[in-house]
Amino acid sequence: MTKFLTIVALSLASCLGFANEFKRVEYSKINAVLQYVHDEVKSPMAQLNTRVNYSGEGEIKAWLEGSGATKKPLPIDSNDNINLPLLTEAEANALTLVLNQPEHLTSLSVTLFLAPPIENVMPYQTLFSCLDDINGLTEKMAGGMSWLTPTLKTLQFHFGQPATITMTTGGKTTTYRTDETHSIELKRNQRVEAQNPTVTFSRQAESVVTLR
Repeated sequence: MTKFLTIVALSLASCLGFANEFKRVEYSKINAVLQYVHDEVKSPMAQLNTRVNYSGEGEIKAWLEGSGATKKPLPIDSNDNINLPLLTEAEANALTLVLNQPEHLTSLSVTLFLAPPIENVMPYQTLFSCLDDINGLTEKMAGGMSWLTPTLKTLQFHFGQPATITMTTGGKTTTYRTDETHSIELKRNQRVEAQNPTVTFSRQAESVVTLR
């Protein structure tokens, strides 16, 4: 998951930025990513995060501006998360995102992170659909360099205490138990996915990350 976040952040930093006193970004490029997430991301585990990365000092502020349009401030919280609105294509084409900090000290990341499943029982296909969401966004952000990006195939769940994950396929029940770090790794299996068994967690996971 860390590699995925880095790829997306670097992609936005390199292809969306323009040299200026302030960081300026064509909002149409950001909006296209937000639209993709809105239309294509299906897993309830996949959560959108938009964040400003700033290595300088002082308060960072952001706003949308356009010719003849009123400057619209965008809130940034204490963790540098920024609220980026999804606009129509025409609206986005007319606007620029401005950050009040130098170009070389500032970047913007639009990423998906995974929240643990809320339900302890779910179909296999539903559980692993989050990988399609993350891999799809990674490829979109990488563009022509998508062949360099890794395809994520594994989910690692951390429980904080002993736990099990159980699934039954072809009349055979398989139980996965936490290791010494209270984690369980499940690698996507096309044969099992075609059968779409029910996956049962003995308790709710505290966190989940993706691995290759």
